[in-house]
Amino acid sequence: MVGNHCRLLLQNSSDIFLEIVILIKDYAIERKKGNEIVDAIIERCSGTSRTLTVFDALFSSLQIPNKEVTEDTIVIVKTTSKAAVIAWKALKDDQKKIPPKVHLIEDHVLELLTQYGGLCDFDESLVERNYQRGKRDNAQSRFLQDRAWKFRIHSDWEEMRLHPDVKCTRAKMEESKKRKFKNPDTRIARKRSTIKKLERDEKRSSILNLYNPVEHKRAREVAFQEHCHERAENNTSTSQGADDN
Repeated sequence: MVGNHCRLLLQNSSDIFLEIVILIKDYAIERKKGNEIVDAIIERCSGTSRTLTVFDALFSSLQIPNKEVTEDTIVIVKTTSKAAVIAWKALKDDQKKIPPKVHLIEDHVLELLTQYGGLCDFDESLVERNYQRGKRDNAQSRFLQDRAWKFRIHSDWEEMRLHPDVKCTRAKMEESKKRKFKNPDTRIARKRSTIKKLERDEKRSSILNLYNPVEHKRAREVAFQEHCHERAENNTSTSQGADDN
C-alpha cells in the first residue's frame, strides 16, 4: 500500500470493516462457527475501525498549511493525538511496546508542530513533488559540464519558483482554470463532497468523544468555527466565479 491507499483506508474504514463484519457473520452461519469466536473477531474489527478513524482525524488536522496553524489548531491536534495513542494501545495486549511512529505522535508531534509552525510542508507528497522537480531540473541541465555553473542555475530556478510574486501568479492562474472549467455537474459534485465531508467529521467527532470527552468538546467548538469560516470563503469564491461568468 502507498500513501493514497492508506488515506482511502483511513477515510473509509467504517464502510470497509462493516463489509468485513457482514462477510464474517455470513461465513459463521454457513460454517456453523461458535458465537464467541465471531464476537471476538467483530469486536476486533470495530476497534480497528475506530482507531483508523481517529488517525484519520489526526492526519487531517496535521494537513493544515504551515502559515494557517493557530492556537486552535494546536488544541485540535493535542486532542486527536491523545485519542490516537489511546485507541492504538487499546488494540494491543502489551501496551508498553510502542512503535516509533506512535511514540512520535505521543511525545513529539505537538513539540514539532509548535517548533516549525506546522508540519504540512514536510508531507510525503511535498517531498515527492520536490524530488520530481529535481529530476526535471537535472534533465534540463544534463548537457552542462561545469557542475558549479549547473548548481548555480538550479539555485536560480529554485529561487524563482519560491518567489512570492511567482507563487501568487501561479495561484491566480490555477484559480482561473477552475473557474473556466464549465461542468454542469460541478455544483452537484461540490454539494456531495460537502455532505460527505460533514458525515466524516461527524463520524470522527463521535468516536473521538469516546476517548477524550472533555477535551474533545473544546476541539469540536474550534472545528465548527473553522468549518463555518471555510464555508463562508467557499460561498464568496462561488459568487465571484458567477460574477466573472
